[in-house]
Amino acid sequence: MRKLPLDGFWLKLLAMVLMTVDHVGAFLLVYGGDESIGMVLRGIGRLALPLFLFLLAEGVRHTRDPMRYAARIGGIYLLLEIGSAIAIYGLGEPVPSNPFTDLFYLVLVLLCLRLKGAKKLYALLPAAFVGLGYGIDVFEAFHPGTTVQWFPYFLRASYGIFGLLVGLAFFYAPALLRLLSKKPLQNQGASFEEYAETLEGRKRLNEASCLLFALATILFWGITMITPGRELSGAFDMSFETYCLLAIPFLYLYNGKRGYDSKAYRYVTYLYFPVHLVVLFLIFAL
Repeated sequence: MRKLPLDGFWLKLLAMVLMTVDHVGAFLLVYGGDESIGMVLRGIGRLALPLFLFLLAEGVRHTRDPMRYAARIGGIYLLLEIGSAIAIYGLGEPVPSNPFTDLFYLVLVLLCLRLKGAKKLYALLPAAFVGLGYGIDVFEAFHPGTTVQWFPYFLRASYGIFGLLVGLAFFYAPALLRLLSKKPLQNQGASFEEYAETLEGRKRLNEASCLLFALATILFWGITMITPGRELSGAFDMSFETYCLLAIPFLYLYNGKRGYDSKAYRYVTYLYFPVHLVVLFLIFAL
């Protein structure tokens, strides 16, 4: 794997840096900063979401404690929502949307898909919840001034069904490669697990992930572009979000290794999201 330099540690670090750039741009736009700079920073930040979704799919596939994994993501989601509620309703200050909503719903879907037999169908529940939230966003976009109060914004996935589609693409990439390589591997007398550990296998797996990611993005972009009234809401305009495809080179360089991952480092990475938002909020609000 020496020719593929990026392990999970570097991908996560890169995603965190890009996320910070994105949020600086978001705060610039929210608080009346330079709009052109804000949009450039947000464009750069589009690369963060696919990296986080990819790492989440990897984590769900390999975790030995699914409940703890879901609890960590859910805990950060809840903490951020409490902070957002305080900022919005207590201080009257706007804050960016919470992408951990997308991560939390996705981890529930993927963990259900890890179950055996008919239990996989439990994944339909959180997936339907994401779809319902997106449907309400669509309804509100076509009815300006209308707000569906019974489904508040903090329960809606920030990226709608797009985040779910991309996460599923990353999760099922190994299954696609397994299917495509079944006959050649049988002829060679090799198992898929052995093949996936080779340099060639890792490259093919990365290519499958990138391919499904690109297809999901283009598919969703096409749906939004043919929707009348897409200018009413970001839910109908994926043009800006397609910058996320620039993350493909980084995904291709992933070597399949976890990399540095001490317990202290995990806490730092999980807490970084709320902490950096608080710091940015204080800088821009005060």
